[in-house]
Amino acid sequence: VNAASQVRHQARTDGVLMEALGEVLADFFTVLLMASHWPLMWTTARIAPVLKPDKDASAPSSYRPIYLLCVLSKFFASIIDMRLRDVIPISLFQRGFLCGRFMC
Repeated sequence: VNAASQVRHQARTDGVLMEALGEVLADFFTVLLMASHWPLMWTTARIAPVLKPDKDASAPSSYRPIYLLCVLSKFFASIIDMRLRDVIPISLFQRGFLCGRFMC
């Protein structure tokens, strides 16, 4: 078996897996929406300190917090956000957190 054949087989396998995973996630997210439920685990974050560049590692003020959230909650929130943006207009006065309006 040559390397090119292995790569093609791997791509097919991953495609099938990703398609199946997408269907499972779609069903799971649909159940959450129908039940108006947001899992409690998704509301918590782990905080990890990250050392600022060129700062003293022994000083607490040299660190900034990074909030680590559940990947599924971020993915689900982005799907909801995309769907809401299709039906709810965003104010022209909103500047932050929008691409093309002083962010991104």
